Amino acid sequence: MFSALCIVLSSVIFSKSDSSVLDLVNAWNRMSLNSLTQSINLAATDREKVLYADKVESVSETSILETDSLDNRSLRWLFLEQVKTEFNWNKKKWSVIEVTKRGEITRFLNYLICYNGNQAVIVEYRFYIDKWIKIQEWKEHLKMKDLLANHDKTKLYSGCNSGDVVVTNFETFHPTKVVYFIEYTLAKDSKVYGIISH
Repeated sequence: MFSALCIVLSSVIFSKSDSSVLDLVNAWNRMSLNSLTQSINLAATDREKVLYADKVESVSETSILETDSLDNRSLRWLFLEQVKTEFNWNKKKWSVIEVTKRGEITRFLNYLICYNGNQAVIVEYRFYIDKWIKIQEWKEHLKMKDLLANHDKTKLYSGCNSGDVVVTNFETFHPTKVVYFIEYTLAKDSKVYGIISH
């Protein structure tokens, strides 16, 4: 269903055909940074505030807001460039769940959720060496409004996610909501956890 995309080399110069993806990545990055900043203010403990502040600092260091630079190798950009060849997001609602699992090897997993009425197609990808590889695909009864709930974020060290999780909802070319879960803050009974532990 989704075809592979070769890695974008550091000398890439973006063409007009790339502008919609670049605009989307830039908007996604800005909203993600805003979500992280808000998470600092909403954190229940000082330890949690420090962890979110560290994420903001690391994001600033990697300059995610400069995705149109010539040395761009953004995982988000590569992901969207790949899935746009098979998934037409025009006039559609869709979501992406990003999971970063740190250890001896850092693993990046993405879950693309395409809504169609009460049904959703969920496609799992893993970033391997230089491209996103499709791992599996399945269907669930799921609407966008049901993906995230207020009780999904739990106290630090009470959650089940062993890596950072970022959930973004989109409508057509626009991100509408970004929620950031640092390690062990995603509730086990959340729909998001149900998807990433599938």
